[in-house]
Amino acid sequence: MGAGKESFVSYVDRQGKLHLPFDEAFELGRKFCASEPSTVLVEVEAFERDWTHKATHGEEYIVQLLNEYRASWAVLRQWAGYDAAVAQRGEEIKNWSD
Repeated sequence: MGAGKESFVSYVDRQGKLHLPFDEAFELGRKFCASEPSTVLVEVEAFERDWTHKATHGEEYIVQLLNEYRASWAVLRQWAGYDAAVAQRGEEIKNWSD
């Protein structure tokens, strides 16, 4: 999905909602994570922290959701460059302490 390239199967419904084929939506999501990592990471961290708190404080129904979403959150973190940033920070700390 490049600049100016529109899918012939995408459309806007009566409510103004854009519908895209899976591959284009996937690519759009990946590119958004790469260009706006802090926006994505703040939301992921907030949801995970909130759901973990609920799960450990008696709201057992949330455990299943937490387990299902963790893989998705890991992918979003990867797309946002979180793993690379953590690795780089670790390397900088190691070099500083040597």
